[in-house]
Amino acid sequence: MCNHGGSLSHRWFWSAPTLRKYNRSTALKHLRLFDAYLNNPEAGAGLLHDLGRYDAITDVMYKRYSAGTPNQTYLQALFRLLQANRIVPDQIQQIEVHLPMRGVTRVPTTRHASIAAVKVCAIAAATGHLDFYQLHGPADAVDAVIASMQPRITFVGREDWTGMEQGRHAIVIIRTREGRTFEEEVWHQPMTRAELEHKFRALVGPTFGAARTATLHRLLSDVETAASIRPLMQALHG
Repeated sequence: MCNHGGSLSHRWFWSAPTLRKYNRSTALKHLRLFDAYLNNPEAGAGLLHDLGRYDAITDVMYKRYSAGTPNQTYLQALFRLLQANRIVPDQIQQIEVHLPMRGVTRVPTTRHASIAAVKVCAIAAATGHLDFYQLHGPADAVDAVIASMQPRITFVGREDWTGMEQGRHAIVIIRTREGRTFEEEVWHQPMTRAELEHKFRALVGPTFGAARTATLHRLLSDVETAASIRPLMQALHG
């Protein structure tokens, strides 16, 4: 629902096809949910309590990294271990990533490097960073980076991580050629406003330039109170 530019605003933008899809499927699910309370109104009294006070989706709606892989929590631990211990690619003997079993079975290895989790992990470990232009760069260069690291990466499915909250949970273990072992357990940490703005500039700046990016940043930040979105659309179209 949220793209990189619109992510600077908390307002939702719905397209006509999305609304039609919502009306056909999601609305029916919601009706069935409320049907459960028709004959027991007391049981449903708390359903609407504080409704709308807090949108939990804002905790996870912004992807920290410009990659399509669904579980990005492990990347937070991977980068911290690499940076804190100054581990360079040639020192890495093995990287072991623990995820819920359902997450591992959804990890494709045949997809584009921006989607396949093991390829994303390989690029992150081999280069020490991830960005959109890196992942979508020349295929030969990306494939060479992946080939240098992917054989050293193992994803481990945890059968004991069954709760829904475990989708935000990961353990990363790095073993070096010198015999050292580094391990970190991590839970998903939402992006801060500063991190979100940094990502916006990193994505938009290379294409639009610093001045135009700053203008778009200001217009998107003020979109919820703007009298019109025409200035924003004009800035986007140049």
